[in-house]
Amino acid sequence: MTQTNQKKYFQVTAKCGHVGKGRYVPINFAVCAESAHQASQFARRLPRVKKQLKDAILACVEITHEEYMVLLDANRRDPYLKAKCHREIAAEEIESRTESTVIRERKEERPLSMKYRKWKHEGRYLLA
Repeated sequence: MTQTNQKKYFQVTAKCGHVGKGRYVPINFAVCAESAHQASQFARRLPRVKKQLKDAILACVEITHEEYMVLLDANRRDPYLKAKCHREIAAEEIESRTESTVIRERKEERPLSMKYRKWKHEGRYLLA
């Protein structure tokens, strides 16, 4: 008899926040799940992960049980993950761990089409 609900161990690298606009801290989380997709979805819901980003999950790699336990222990000792408020995060030396994201520039304001171009001197729209 084969088991279809066999648990596997994954190392999920996610973008974590509260370190400044356009910046993030990549953190490796240890996740136990049935598939890489489930592990990624679980990691996205963890505290500090930037949930609003579409690319919040950087990588998802299957690991052994021993590597899983080592990663759990490392996360328990991580001062960034242990911080309770923003001041504690700022107090820690995490500046060297942060990376910047590419922030999209705002689109230039395009002129209105001729159909809806506003006549400035009359304050009304001209319909073609």
